[in-house]
Amino acid sequence: GFPDSCSELFATCSKENIRVWVTDTSNEVLRITVPNMTCHGVCFMRDGKSIISAWDDGKIRAFKPQSGSELYTIHDAHNQGVTAIATASDNRRIVSGGGEGQVRVWDISGQRQVMAAAMKEHKGVVTCIKIRNNCTECVSSSDDGTCIIWDLNRYVRNQIIFANT
Repeated sequence: GFPDSCSELFATCSKENIRVWVTDTSNEVLRITVPNMTCHGVCFMRDGKSIISAWDDGKIRAFKPQSGSELYTIHDAHNQGVTAIATASDNRRIVSGGGEGQVRVWDISGQRQVMAAAMKEHKGVVTCIKIRNNCTECVSSSDDGTCIIWDLNRYVRNQIIFANT
């Protein structure tokens, strides 16, 4: 993903690595390694001050984009691995998805990361999450064939879409 209004850099993840690249040159400028773990998703906080990542050990890890040093870790974010991750445009929330099918909202402020809500309706692994720019809703998809639009103020389902079977 790209940090907001900065298309010069982007981040990718594969297995135990997060890599930050310069767009113009395709040069790798940073590699963050978490040995023996698998990163399922990576994105920048919109202000560009941290890289947020989803890991198969159930942790959400945040890193500094310049040095790769760890900013914080949310332990036990999901009990079957963190499989999807998204950041809100206000830089105050992260939404994560897990192998158990839950979508969780995290309030991020200073040195504190607190779960605000856990929403469970998917019957399978959460595969992707996108947050609206106004931070009022997000959509999650699952390998169960559903997409759910969630209200991020009341933490309830607004709509569910089923795949044609």
